[in-house]
Amino acid sequence: MASDGSEQRGWGECDLETCDIKWSIFQYQPNLVANAIFIAIFGISMLVHIYQGYRWKQWTFATLVSVGCAVEMIGHGGRIIMHDDPWSFTGFMLQISEFESL
Repeated sequence: MASDGSEQRGWGECDLETCDIKWSIFQYQPNLVANAIFIAIFGISMLVHIYQGYRWKQWTFATLVSVGCAVEMIGHGGRIIMHDDPWSFTGFMLQISEFESL
């Protein structure tokens, strides 16, 4: 590593104390509160769609929308993991695979 700290490190070698946040995959720290709110909103939406699907006998639509809500919740969970460790490969793979699957 260069003496001025300008050399970029790889996965698993950085944390918030040792590396500049601009070296992370997003170049910023994902917002914990915003992602928690999105998880809550998608969770509420999923419950509402399950109820409506049961009430109006729209099983296929309710199932598809509920699965979509669950996938979004997993994706935002990955971003919550990346809030504490912006270099987390697991958090990145969770959020990118879930967001891109829709």
